[in-house]
Amino acid sequence: RVVIDSVKAQSKEKSKTVSLHVLIDPSTSDLFEVRGEIPEEVTAPTSGFTFKPSQGTTARGKFTCQACGRTQAVVDSADAYGEPLPFRFYGYYAHTPYGRRGKSATKEAQRLGLDTNSFKWFGEATEEDQRRIRDAEAELSATRNQLPIPDQEIPPGRNFRDLLRQGYRRWSDLYNPRHLLALGLLLRAIAEEPNPTLRDAVLAGFKVSLGCMSNLALWSVSTTKVERVNSAHDYRNPTSTAENNVWGLEDHGRGSFVSSFMQSKGGLDLASSNYEWMRLDNGDVVKHQLTGSGGYSGKLVDLIRSSSTAIPVGSCNVDLVVTDPPYAGSVQYAEMSDWYYVWLHKVLADHYPEFESEITLKAQEIIEDTNDKGAVWFFEQMTLAWKECHRVLKEDGLLVFTFHHREGDRWSGLLRSLFDAGFYLVAAYPTHSEALNSIVIQATKGITYDIIHVCRKRLAEPEEIPWSLLRKQVRREAQEQLQELEAGGDVLPGPDVWMILLGKALKLFSQHYGKVIDADGEPISLEDGFERLSTLLREVRGEAAPLPADLQGIDGLSQVYFIHVLGKAGWTRDGLHIELRGYIHSTDDLLEMDLVTLDPNDKARLIPVRAKERYARRHGRFTDGLKAPLVDKLHLLVGAEEAGEDVSPWLRRWEPQWDALVEGLKLLGKHEPAVRDGTGRLVRLIGTLVPGQDDKARQTRLF
Repeated sequence: RVVIDSVKAQSKEKSKTVSLHVLIDPSTSDLFEVRGEIPEEVTAPTSGFTFKPSQGTTARGKFTCQACGRTQAVVDSADAYGEPLPFRFYGYYAHTPYGRRGKSATKEAQRLGLDTNSFKWFGEATEEDQRRIRDAEAELSATRNQLPIPDQEIPPGRNFRDLLRQGYRRWSDLYNPRHLLALGLLLRAIAEEPNPTLRDAVLAGFKVSLGCMSNLALWSVSTTKVERVNSAHDYRNPTSTAENNVWGLEDHGRGSFVSSFMQSKGGLDLASSNYEWMRLDNGDVVKHQLTGSGGYSGKLVDLIRSSSTAIPVGSCNVDLVVTDPPYAGSVQYAEMSDWYYVWLHKVLADHYPEFESEITLKAQEIIEDTNDKGAVWFFEQMTLAWKECHRVLKEDGLLVFTFHHREGDRWSGLLRSLFDAGFYLVAAYPTHSEALNSIVIQATKGITYDIIHVCRKRLAEPEEIPWSLLRKQVRREAQEQLQELEAGGDVLPGPDVWMILLGKALKLFSQHYGKVIDADGEPISLEDGFERLSTLLREVRGEAAPLPADLQGIDGLSQVYFIHVLGKAGWTRDGLHIELRGYIHSTDDLLEMDLVTLDPNDKARLIPVRAKERYARRHGRFTDGLKAPLVDKLHLLVGAEEAGEDVSPWLRRWEPQWDALVEGLKLLGKHEPAVRDGTGRLVRLIGTLVPGQDDKARQTRLF
């Protein structure tokens, strides 16, 4: 089903908008129109075939064969087929150029019957249209060796894996013959331009247009336009695609060469102009004339290409560093760049040494992938890059960067590398980075806000601060930020709100990094502090009930256990993953630590491990030091007490945490009836160990 722009039906009383839909008859492939809302069942006017438009043949990577009725994965079909699955040409979506060229042109469009629906219309693929495709294929076969077409093999890679599974082996496999012919002819003509400046300018427009070409260009039904191949930061194989017109018109055809070149030309015109845009104090944006007819007099900037871990600039020479670091393994930047690079290489390899390789060089790219570059390597390299920023910055210089991520361990890793390089956060500003209706956000329910982090060089040791005091400061600032968001009237997705509040919390934590002291007088690690902050922000947002006061200073893992595991019935794996999003401890961590396990009756679900069972699973593997997670202490006490062991030596060793142990035992007994008697006995035992107090005083303190 394809939705065309709405058209207006005129009446004497008023005009109204009527939806117009173009559907494909599954039995004949004919196109026909449906005006108004699409009914549950539709009968094609020519064939009389009745079908349900909402129940297509493809969904979520699977398709149902119209002949045998079997449902299977598209990639499995490609494997069986042995090459990329074929595409079928049903029809085209066209623009008539008459619409914007004066009254006489409009009359001509009306005479030809091409003025409907804002001069946009659908046409069926006729036999003549199919012949043109065959002619293009024959011409390509005859001239292919003379055209600069990227025929090299697609290399192994995280994103390339999806292409290979779909049967694509070479870059040229991703385009149909007509696209390869048109793009090859165009690129060859660009390469023949003798003026290198003009050649590269035109090549920039060609590069932009490549994003909307090929079999991977998605046809968006809801917006009736072609979406760029890498709009979702990967190489997806859409089931509804469109062959974009390579040439196009200046004012029509998203991603065509003409419109892409005009877009690039606009940037070049601005770069060579003698003005710049300035925002006035009242918010108006105006042109600011520069001195001289050719722009600034003298040298304005130096452009340097180098590794971020070895910047060719002297120490303490830079006032400001602004950067956008890679988001760990979220986007494979070099792999996505290869989509354009393999074409540009055909022209630029003889002119620039950077383009000699057939694909982008990836050895020095700071990215996390599934091969040789794991999380440890990634953050080691990030630390080196931050240290270079620290070296070149002046003492009063600023480092500014944007970052957002849904996974807590990526946040903690990035911040550790930043702090270890000698920086701390002085400000955190939320700003929109993605549109709410973008493909990536809609597909992943992702974050639309970035946090702009402003950092300074740490020139002195941070001051010590108790966690209890820092917790109060974070809560106060987070509540104030939340009130500002609610007063603004914007309804933001939950991940965005969490991201904005997290920026505030991390700013405060970073100012005391390494000197945030827990109740036992020990420094809190970054990972533990991050978990505590995540729990606190959930409380501020009303997503989790506050823990009792004596449990608010415990380790992060135990806070996650009390809030998200204890007393729960179970989850799907994805459900628990979503619930833990933003924490450092993941579903896999909880599985490894025997806090959750697979449901024996349903392998697709996870269930919490009760205290007695966990003691049996981990007997002899518990750590019993003072710094061990509180949840380990509780389960060790419950299991050992049930087994008749003397737990008094452990309790005396853990005396600084008696209050937290008592509160934890109470919660454990409340949610697990099987250990209720045992937790009660343990609470009473702790009461007998409190020195210098009678029974009444012990009762007052502990209960």
